[in-house]
Amino acid sequence: MNAEESASGARELPRFFVEWRTLFGQAGADFTPIDYLNQPAGPPFVIAAQWLFCPEFVEYRGCVVMAHRLDAKILDEWFVELDGEVSRIEAVANLVSLYDVFTACDVAAYEADLSQLAHTIARCWRGLLRMEYPERDFQVEVYDDERSHGPEITFFSGRPQG
Repeated sequence: MNAEESASGARELPRFFVEWRTLFGQAGADFTPIDYLNQPAGPPFVIAAQWLFCPEFVEYRGCVVMAHRLDAKILDEWFVELDGEVSRIEAVANLVSLYDVFTACDVAAYEADLSQLAHTIARCWRGLLRMEYPERDFQVEVYDDERSHGPEITFFSGRPQG
């Protein structure tokens, strides 16, 4: 996905979805990924996914972190290790690897889809952070190269140094 696609929201249809809708022949030609959700297993997964797309944010010692990632003891250790640099602490504290979200799953068949998912999550986080903290300038970044642990998303105030 290039930057223009990411900014506009245009996305490729996931391979598994395209294969699924062909099972319905011509009747499935107009199906969208929303139609895919209408399966017995769909509601619990979609309901749970809201915590990934729309996390709750909290403040701790000037840092904004996702509430489920708030561990004061660990954050205090990062304050020492990272010389109190809020941006760097936020970047580490808020880093989410999609491989870690799906540790119980074989995600090999979904590599391209996970990359696209990371960009979609980043779009959601940007909007939420802008809405909830209009006075702060947040950067939301996606890492998806040989140096990352699969697709990763993080956010931080301003630009981290170092």
